[in-house]
Amino acid sequence: MSPQNSKLPRAPAPEALDDPALTADLPTLSADWLEQVAANANRAAFARLFAFYGPRVKTYLLRLGLDADQAEALTLEVMVAVWRKAAGFDRSEVTAATWIFRIARNRSLDVLRLDQASNADNAWLADCQEPSWTTSTP
Repeated sequence: MSPQNSKLPRAPAPEALDDPALTADLPTLSADWLEQVAANANRAAFARLFAFYGPRVKTYLLRLGLDADQAEALTLEVMVAVWRKAAGFDRSEVTAATWIFRIARNRSLDVLRLDQASNADNAWLADCQEPSWTTSTP
């Protein structure tokens, strides 16, 4: 393990979230991980963010109305966006969780809008059948 990675805090186990002391540190840990990703593309920090937030983002997306396949795919897109946009994170303005879940919310709205537009297009096409007066019967 490199010296840089040995100082990184680890993502807590799910059962550890009942510990109030750990829960109080999560905003700081998450912000630290995001800043490490932004500063030097730290893969270990990103892996910890992904391990912690990935399942939570997927659950959030399911609650917003996406199906399981959409939620899975969109979770990956959200976490890739977190990697790419990490430099835009500012811990003085927002927590890491809020920043990540805002990305998830915005991406889910995009997907839902596309689904609605696609459904509207399909309905319109179904309504655009050839009128009966244009067909001739022998």
